[in-house]
Amino acid sequence: MTEFLNAGNTDELSGGGRKVIEINDHEVLLLKDGGNYHAVSNICTCITAVVGHPQPVDSSDPHTHGGRLARLEEADVRDGGIECPEHHSRYDLRTGKPLSGAAEIPLDTYEVRVSDKQLEVAEMADAERHFYNDDGESARP
Repeated sequence: MTEFLNAGNTDELSGGGRKVIEINDHEVLLLKDGGNYHAVSNICTCITAVVGHPQPVDSSDPHTHGGRLARLEEADVRDGGIECPEHHSRYDLRTGKPLSGAAEIPLDTYEVRVSDKQLEVAEMADAERHFYNDDGESARP
C-alpha cells in the first residue's frame, strides 16, 4: 500500500506558486498547472554539462552525483509540461516523459492527493511503486 506524506496546503500553490519538498532524500517539486496538482523530481535528468554553458559542480550537493544539475523550481510550466531552464528539455508533468530537447530519461513523478485543501504526495515515485505489491513487498522481476 502506498504511503502518502503531508505536503502542505493548496493555498501555497495558488497563483503559480511552487514548493520543493524532500522525499526519501530526493528533491520533489510540487506545483499546480491548469487546475491539476503535480509532483515531479526537481532535478532535470540532463545532469551532464552542456557545451558552451559550463557550470560549477557542487560536490557537497548530494543530488549532483558528481555532475552538474539544473533544478526545475524556476522552470517554465505551461500546457501540462515543464521546461528545464538550463537544458531546455521539456517533460510531460503527468508522466515525466521527455517531450523535446536532449533529455532521454523521464522525470520521476509522484501521485498527489488533495483532501480538505491539504496536499499529500506519495512516498515513492510512480515507477518505484510498480515494483511493489499491495503488501509493500518487492515484486521486482
